[in-house]
Amino acid sequence: MKDNGSIKDKIYETRRRKGISQEEMANKLGMSLNSYRKIERGPTLLVSRRIWEIAQALNVTPEELVLDDDFEAGMSLPDIERKTYENNIQSLKDEIAALMQCIDILNEKNSSYTKKAK
Repeated sequence: MKDNGSIKDKIYETRRRKGISQEEMANKLGMSLNSYRKIERGPTLLVSRRIWEIAQALNVTPEELVLDDDFEAGMSLPDIERKTYENNIQSLKDEIAALMQCIDILNEKNSSYTKKAK
């Protein structure tokens, strides 16, 4: 199991490798820059060793305790990411469909106004 320091180092290295500033990360996470800095280098605990003990006592995986309910237990990280992207794509498709309906309604109204104006 990685300790908090190792996880924080991995977050820092990954962020730097991707060319993302701490300020950008803070904005993406909806938190202050100071709060984000505490995640990378400060006292903020990201993982408690107790989570593994609690999971074991409950006879579940740690992922089951910390992941959203819509993710199935035992899914690998790539599967979780794929499911997240699929959910996002479906949401966008639904939004596009709703926008298309709005466009159709506006076109109908515009057509009726155009006919009245003639």
